[in-house]
Amino acid sequence: MIQKEIDVQQTEDNLGIEDLVSPFNGGYILKIDGINTYFPQCCSDLSDIEEWNDLLDEEENNFYMGHPSPRIKKDQNKITFDFLNSEIQENYSPPILADHLTVDKEKLAKAIQEAKKELDIFAKKLIKINGAENLNIPNIEKILVYGNA
Repeated sequence: MIQKEIDVQQTEDNLGIEDLVSPFNGGYILKIDGINTYFPQCCSDLSDIEEWNDLLDEEENNFYMGHPSPRIKKDQNKITFDFLNSEIQENYSPPILADHLTVDKEKLAKAIQEAKKELDIFAKKLIKINGAENLNIPNIEKILVYGNA
């Protein structure tokens, strides 16, 4: 997977590991009451965990997990995702079955912390692979998970 990601991120100069600057594509699924309700969209990647974390910040109202992304409305204990009034009017894939979804902030905070724990485990595995395969990619875990070195 790491080599494939290096190949995908290659520039015309074919710099190899120096080209590795972006996290793995992917993202996070919002699960409500055991049902997967909102999936990563186009351009989503593992660094989107920070977007989810920013939802817990009272001052932050932007949310981008690829396009399209829902508008966000917050009140004291809830966050509402407005899929009907997305800034970019594209179809969600897979389709969202509701115009709005509301989540409890406390439950979302716990889910984000669990996702971060899993990301830390994954990052440690990347470090081990980096060493075992002699890839010599500095800060591999920061680049491929969080998109920064």
